[in-house]
Amino acid sequence: MKDKKVNINSKETAKKIFTRKEQDLQLKEQLLIGADMLISSKGTDENLDKLSLKIKLYSGKEFFLEDYILNDLAEYSPRFYKDFYYQFARLKGIPKELMDVYRKPRCVASFTKEFIYGRFPYKVLKVILAKSVFIFPGVRANKLFQYLTPSASEQLDLFIMQAVETMKKCDNLTEFKLMYSKDFKVYAQVDMFDDKNTF
Repeated sequence: MKDKKVNINSKETAKKIFTRKEQDLQLKEQLLIGADMLISSKGTDENLDKLSLKIKLYSGKEFFLEDYILNDLAEYSPRFYKDFYYQFARLKGIPKELMDVYRKPRCVASFTKEFIYGRFPYKVLKVILAKSVFIFPGVRANKLFQYLTPSASEQLDLFIMQAVETMKKCDNLTEFKLMYSKDFKVYAQVDMFDDKNTF
C-alpha cells in the first residue's frame, strides 16, 4: 500500500481545517458583546446616579473631597493630647511612659488610623495618607490632620473626645473595640490573641 500524500495547500483541506460550527460562532459573538456590555454599563449616567443616591441615603449628604481635604498644608496645632495616649496605653497594657516621647510606638498609629481617622469616609484617609509621605521608616513628613479642613478638624476633635470617653469606660482594648464599634459604626477586627507586647 502506498501512503497517500495530503496536499495542505489545497482549498478543500483549508476549508476543513478552519470550518467552525454555527454554535461556536454564536458563542464567540456573545462573549465579545457581553464583555463590552459589562464594561460600558459601569460608566453610564444611570449607574453614577444610582451611586450618588446610595451615598445620599447612607450619609444624608453628598460626599465632596474638598469638604475634608486642604490643598495647602495647615499650620501645626496639636490635636491628640496626653489623655488620649495614656488611655490607649492603659487599655493596651503598656507603660504610659512610652507615650511621653515624641515618636510613639507603631501600634498607636495603627489604632489612630483605624478608630479615629477611620470614621471619615475611606477616600479621605487614603488621600491624606498619600499627601503625608514617609521621610524615614515610620516617620511622616507632616501630621495627617494638617491636611484637614477646619470643619473636618472639628470632626476629628469630636472623634478623639468620643474615643477617650469610650476608653475610660473600658478595661481592655478588646472591650473598647466592641463598644466603640457598636456606638460609632467603626468596624474592627477583634484580636484572637492578646497582643500586649506588640509595638
